[in-house]
Amino acid sequence: MGAVIYEGDGGGRCNCRFQNNYPYAIGPRIGVAYQINSKTVFRAGSALSYGTSANNAFLSYSVPDFYTVAPRGFGDKATQLSQGNPYAPGNVFGNAPTIWPDFSPHYPTQVAPGVIPPQSPFISIDRNAGRPGRIFQWSFGLQRELTKSIVVEASYVGNRGVWWTAPTLATQNYNALQLTDLPKFGLNPNNPADLALLTTPINSPAVLARFPQFANPNAVYAGFPNTQNLNQALSPYPQWGRGVPPFLGPPLGSTWYDSLQAKVTKRYSHGLDVAGAFTWQKELVNGTNSDTGFFTPGTVLINDAFNHDSLKQVSALSRPLMLVISFTYTTPRFKADSAGLKAVSWLARDWALGGVLRY
Repeated sequence: MGAVIYEGDGGGRCNCRFQNNYPYAIGPRIGVAYQINSKTVFRAGSALSYGTSANNAFLSYSVPDFYTVAPRGFGDKATQLSQGNPYAPGNVFGNAPTIWPDFSPHYPTQVAPGVIPPQSPFISIDRNAGRPGRIFQWSFGLQRELTKSIVVEASYVGNRGVWWTAPTLATQNYNALQLTDLPKFGLNPNNPADLALLTTPINSPAVLARFPQFANPNAVYAGFPNTQNLNQALSPYPQWGRGVPPFLGPPLGSTWYDSLQAKVTKRYSHGLDVAGAFTWQKELVNGTNSDTGFFTPGTVLINDAFNHDSLKQVSALSRPLMLVISFTYTTPRFKADSAGLKAVSWLARDWALGGVLRY
């Protein structure tokens, strides 16, 4: 409720953990191949794989963005907050240790014993921010030998991804007033007049007619300004601003991938090896394509933040059609009768020339 707490167990701690680590990133995979006849093979496979946890634009290194423990002086040893606050009043101010949460006033520049308030707009980290994205992928296709040196194949390749970082899904704001909360206060989320009332100060006649309790200056809490809007007064934590999201790492994003992948391979003959691969693919995302709101390589459109299922869209990073042609040519040796020509043949043979064309 606006005070500072410390994770861990025992006195002065919350008997809780702020973060949840996901320990089950196990990636099994299986593949099968069946020879239909001497020139045709059916192949299929599936697997679970995991990505890395998001780097969150490395904002976790920006210590001034967070509540910072204030050391007593240069050379003071490092500590772990899970063991409690080493700079509690008994150590810093000569007072008895305080039991958390603590709302009592302390040294003027601090919000709690030994804790300096944020130096910039507050940033919070989702409790599941370290969860790695998971992909379930599968494929099946046919491989056919046309001639002794030419093989063609066609496959369906798809995957489904979950738990990708999705900082733009704003309904995870810790202090958001959800549409489903409005009926609890007698407001209709489908009534424009009720929605307009949310952005009206609580001291206005229109709000007081519906919420007469706000005529009491301490109805929200002592000192709450009556010029604040109704949506702030009804927020889960009215003492905090409404923009306190789990800005870093909410693993709410999903991805979908489906493709036809065709390939022609001319196996090595006469020194030449050629392959051509064509992919026709569709890539969809929901909330992902960005690590944080700062670095967004592919903008995700949020049309209705309260209805996540409606946000499925084509990825801004999608490449629906791709063609890759590659070749390798190895220079041959040639017959030589004289010593001079043998030397030239030795120098010219077995050079590999390669190229890749990508469209």
